[in-house]
Amino acid sequence: MKKNVTDDLLIDKLLGRPAKCRYEIVVLSHDGLPIVIQNEPYLNDGTPMPTIFWLVGPVEVREVSKLESNGWIKKLQQEIQQSVIDVIHKNYEIERKLIIKNSNYKSSIAVQGGVGGTTKGLKCLHAHLAYFLTGHFDIVGEKVAQMINLNINNYTIKHMCLMQGELL
Repeated sequence: MKKNVTDDLLIDKLLGRPAKCRYEIVVLSHDGLPIVIQNEPYLNDGTPMPTIFWLVGPVEVREVSKLESNGWIKKLQQEIQQSVIDVIHKNYEIERKLIIKNSNYKSSIAVQGGVGGTTKGLKCLHAHLAYFLTGHFDIVGEKVAQMINLNINNYTIKHMCLMQGELL
């Protein structure tokens, strides 16, 4: 993975702390600001990282936080069929397993779970929006984007490297 000190400083600022694993910026706003990063499946200390796609865009994070604080995790959980949510989680888990299988990651700790590390229901609307913005099927993320009035045409998928088994 190529390291860019400027990117690292910006991502640390957007996260509010130093990144705990290697990552790649995968979605940018129309003005070039990082919106989504793709994390490696394990933290630097070998602990599993439950969230592959992490929302870092400050406006997006703020707006999704408002939804969560107003009870939208529960509301969307009731609105969207569980079978659809299960498919989203399963796809996320399969992608993570492919990353690990096709890479040199070594850990005795198995990484499990779907979006945000959960296997049932909804846990984090930020993670669902990040997954959706990377071009994946995620009806939860799509609904969140609509609710906060995101124009997805204002975002660019920089590149996707999930199936390659390592971040570039």
